[in-house]
Amino acid sequence: MRELFIEFEKNRYEWAFDAKHDFMSRFQLYDAEGVTPDQEKVVLSVYGPTQVGKTTLILNLLRVKEEAIDEISSFLRGKREIGQSATVTVTSYSVSATEDYVLTLPNQEPEVIQSTDILEDRLSTLRVDVEAGRIDSLAPVRIALPKSYFEQADVAIELLDLPGIESAEERELRHVERCVNHWIPRSHICLIVNGAGDLTFLRDIGMTHLQHWYDYPDNFYVVLTRAYSPESVKRRLRDKSISNETDLRAYYHREIGDILGRTPGTVYPVEIGASMHRLEPDTREMAQSILNELRERIEQTDYRHVSFSFLTGYYAEVVRQSDEEIRHITEDLDVAERELVRLKERMQKLEEEGKKRIEDFGSQEIQLAEKIDVFKKAFERIHHREIQEAMIETELIHAKYAKSKMALNTAFSRAITVLDQSLTKGVQTMNRLLDTIYFELDQVDSSRLHVSHPGEIQFFSWDSSKVDRYLSQKNYETQMNSMKKHLLEESTRLSELVYHEVKHIYDQLQDISETFSNDQVRLVIRFTHEMDLLKAELNEAEHSVIQLHERLKKTKERWQEDINHAQQYRSFFIEHFVKRQQALLRQATSDNTEERYSAGLYLYTLGQDAEEIIQALGCPNGNETSHDSGRRAL
Repeated sequence: MRELFIEFEKNRYEWAFDAKHDFMSRFQLYDAEGVTPDQEKVVLSVYGPTQVGKTTLILNLLRVKEEAIDEISSFLRGKREIGQSATVTVTSYSVSATEDYVLTLPNQEPEVIQSTDILEDRLSTLRVDVEAGRIDSLAPVRIALPKSYFEQADVAIELLDLPGIESAEERELRHVERCVNHWIPRSHICLIVNGAGDLTFLRDIGMTHLQHWYDYPDNFYVVLTRAYSPESVKRRLRDKSISNETDLRAYYHREIGDILGRTPGTVYPVEIGASMHRLEPDTREMAQSILNELRERIEQTDYRHVSFSFLTGYYAEVVRQSDEEIRHITEDLDVAERELVRLKERMQKLEEEGKKRIEDFGSQEIQLAEKIDVFKKAFERIHHREIQEAMIETELIHAKYAKSKMALNTAFSRAITVLDQSLTKGVQTMNRLLDTIYFELDQVDSSRLHVSHPGEIQFFSWDSSKVDRYLSQKNYETQMNSMKKHLLEESTRLSELVYHEVKHIYDQLQDISETFSNDQVRLVIRFTHEMDLLKAELNEAEHSVIQLHERLKKTKERWQEDINHAQQYRSFFIEHFVKRQQALLRQATSDNTEERYSAGLYLYTLGQDAEEIIQALGCPNGNETSHDSGRRAL
């Protein structure tokens, strides 16, 4: 008989949790992968970036003794440096039945760990496995801590430490997103933890199931660590404008409200760890009081109520998500339609201009001749020795009377740089001109119309005197002239290489230009080609608009199904209750005595349980099921 009572208590609410999962799995927002939390405990997920005291907070909430927290926090990092994410996957902490640590990895048997060093190695290996994709399960890594570390032997809550996407490395991001999207909807309460020094974090959370946390104050609590450390708070504590917990909460409510532009909901400003001991006695008492209040509220939470009450707001979340997706598609459609109009206008303009260009083909021959003439002047300039000599002289002006080896070498180094840059610029200019000419000659092999750079100046006549200073200006000028002669010869050599290559290209252009006037067909071909390309682009744009219209229509239909389903959640639970009731009534007529007795136990509590759960769901605008109709069904 005792076994029947144990089984009864274990499965008493099974019908309701099945109904909830069935209800949620019909939404596209919900990750229906089959990893579920312990339904007999209050399940808390803890989300936040690294280095905000998240692990210390979790251990405090689990009533781990203060003297054990530092030791545990240290090895839980798994050999990660301070400032790096320590939580690589979902992690759950509990009380060990012994004084040993017990580590349970997803889909593996529990492993008793004899020392913290071994546990630290295991956690380090776990991170490597997650990064490499060898572990991708959404089930939590479970760490049971020695029972003597806890103030009490039983912990009535399950705390899930979620990895923070802000600190995740690139290879971890996909796994982190899956963990967060899976566990937030399955948690009774989510603690959003962050340091009080960065309140904008609460506004900028980008994860789908966390974006609108402030709309669900019963399910999302904000916990601000180091809440007494900001200078603005210290100043108010000193001047007594913050003298108690109410004042402190009001201050942070105002600050967060200004950032969000709305009331923030449930906020717990706390101080934990070593920084708690640095507070003044009165302030420390205030901080401890708020932490105790948070812990007591969590421990006193009725998991049956919070398991189902959040569904009241799910209709609003579905509407919000549908509006957002539809808005994005509508914006894309607007852009695509404007692009389609632009392409049509462009095609009309091209058609008008193309016809005119064909009619005015003769003017194109003149343009080509002008460009070839500009090209000729550009390459002839490179071959002018006087220009190169003038550039060298300009750079030698300041070294003319310096009588210094260093000054002389420096001046020639500048001269080489100037000559190199001039030659490079000249080659680039000619190639740009050739590009414009090639546009007019698109039937010619482009590889023939390119000027090669001959390379850098090779100058080996540096002044290598042992003494920096010259005694004689004459000797100094002799050395300068000798160096200038060698530099000019090298520069001329490179220029001639370019000149001969460009002259060959110029001769080719001349030959082509002579026959260009009779090649009106070329322009027609090019115009036709441009029109064909534009038509293809136009067809693609039209297809894109059609696809977006279809996508918008299907998205609206798909979301409407979710919205209609969300409106019916109370009647959905009533339907599951009725099915459960009918099944138990059939079981109550069984020939098996134990089955009849078991059915009687469930039937005795079923009506009251169902009414409490269904009334906890509330009734949003648009829900067709009223409270009275719910009672009639019961």
